[in-house]
Amino acid sequence: MKLKRLSIIILTIIFLSFSFAPVIAVDASPSSGTYAPGASFDISLVAAPQAGELVVTVRLLVTNMTVANYTPPASGWDSITADCGGGTYFTSTTVCVTLGRSTDIPSGASLGTITVTAGGVGSATLERTSGNSYSTGGADREVLGTAGTYTISDSGTTTTPTPTPSVSTLPATGIMDNGDGIYMIIGGNLLIASGFITLIYMGYTAKERSRNYFFKK
Repeated sequence: MKLKRLSIIILTIIFLSFSFAPVIAVDASPSSGTYAPGASFDISLVAAPQAGELVVTVRLLVTNMTVANYTPPASGWDSITADCGGGTYFTSTTVCVTLGRSTDIPSGASLGTITVTAGGVGSATLERTSGNSYSTGGADREVLGTAGTYTISDSGTTTTPTPTPSVSTLPATGIMDNGDGIYMIIGGNLLIASGFITLIYMGYTAKERSRNYFFKK
């Protein structure tokens, strides 16, 4: 009975570890960095959808940066709609575009690339604003919050870095700069739990053998 109770407790801990683990998704690549005032750099956006989602609405706001351009993905979408005023994809401080497919959005699909110009010395941010969401065609899943934080410094880089699309996602189903960490946590929990179960089972088996030996005598 004790073995059964301990096993249930351990399995509950494992379940909670998975339940509260954030879904891995990095909002922008790069999502941080140090750049000189006036430096231009690219931010690549990549989808991280859930099953059944067909439309992604991108709503971004930059502070202490200027949006210089938005380049839509070359393929993979049935429709790409410019939502900013005047039928444009961006203004000097916002990006607003809706991308849609007739089938589920594949994880990792490109949402395009934005080019920004760093402002004055200080902090710059990339924010997900109202309406930034995925949709199944009926229900919307809105995700808000900071997608990237950058340092503008005289000692920062003045060259445009190469974005890494395979790492970038927007909108996010969760925010985490590096997915390896959560896998290590979950793996560690599973390893510890399996070790506890093994030790408990060995102790229980030894106890039963000892008891059986005593009664046989």
